[in-house]
Amino acid sequence: MDLLQQAKAELEALEQTRLLLEQKIEAVEETIKLLEPIYSRDDQNVTPGSCLQDLSDLGLTDAIFDVLRSHANELMLPTKVRDALLSAGYVLDQHNPMAAIHTVLKRIRKRPRIKMFPIEGSGNAYCYATADEVVRTGSWRVAPAKPESALAQITRQMSEDSEK
Repeated sequence: MDLLQQAKAELEALEQTRLLLEQKIEAVEETIKLLEPIYSRDDQNVTPGSCLQDLSDLGLTDAIFDVLRSHANELMLPTKVRDALLSAGYVLDQHNPMAAIHTVLKRIRKRPRIKMFPIEGSGNAYCYATADEVVRTGSWRVAPAKPESALAQITRQMSEDSEK
């Protein structure tokens, strides 16, 4: 291969590299555009659920997923999911909304970050595990301390309700 062919081959390789870099730059710029509104807000006033966007234009599955994600690392009973949907302005126009919510929760628990925790006498609670939780625990499991305390709280509330 002569010098001219080598130079042409190197130029072609560099152009391919430049194309890949431009694509990566565009992807990172788009990611920054999406994340900037989320991370530039004042986190001191953020509470679970306060990050929920308007859910009215979403289907039930996406709305429930957004509710779980906005209450990350927090156990949520299906009734709490329903309450969060309603407080976010979602209209539950199904004939039996709780049956629909239960069906969606059972289906989306197969997603990697959604975890289900059986609660004795109350069915199941669901939780969205964040990446921070994954880094901290080294797995997609929610850290035991958080669900156990939430589980204990739910169990206590149920026992208090049954005593009344």
